[in-house]
Amino acid sequence: MKYSVTGADKNTGDERTVIISASDEKDAERQAREMGLLVSAVFRRGDLEGKPPKPASIKLPNIVAAAATGGVPYYGALKAIGFVFKVNAAVGYLGGAVAFCIGIYVMATAAAKGDHEAVMIGVEIVLWGLAAAGEAVISQGIGECFGAFRDLVRNSFRI
Repeated sequence: MKYSVTGADKNTGDERTVIISASDEKDAERQAREMGLLVSAVFRRGDLEGKPPKPASIKLPNIVAAAATGGVPYYGALKAIGFVFKVNAAVGYLGGAVAFCIGIYVMATAAAKGDHEAVMIGVEIVLWGLAAAGEAVISQGIGECFGAFRDLVRNSFRI
């Protein structure tokens, strides 16, 4: 019997569908796992007859319905939001580094002139630079969480 097995490539995460000759569904799933596929759905080839099932007639879990109608959901918005947070983090790191360097320069030149008020302004600039870098760390963490959540929901496969 031939089975259509849908899942994600273990190494790249790309969606793949393979056709496997196997004695039963479990054997098809096992063969697909040996080929490096994280299995999300297994169908006998005759069950679908080349057409996706009608949504009103069959109630399937989302991941199985997605596999039957053309693939695993992409969740591109989660990836995009994660990217936005990572870009924000990069800008925060850059701004923090620039402010830190400017603050050190202001403190050094003011201290050489004996201007204590300017030294305090330099300290304030350094602290603002450190705050920007701290915000960047948080933003990067949030971006990584969105990416991990996207991978988690996309790759919720049977193993």
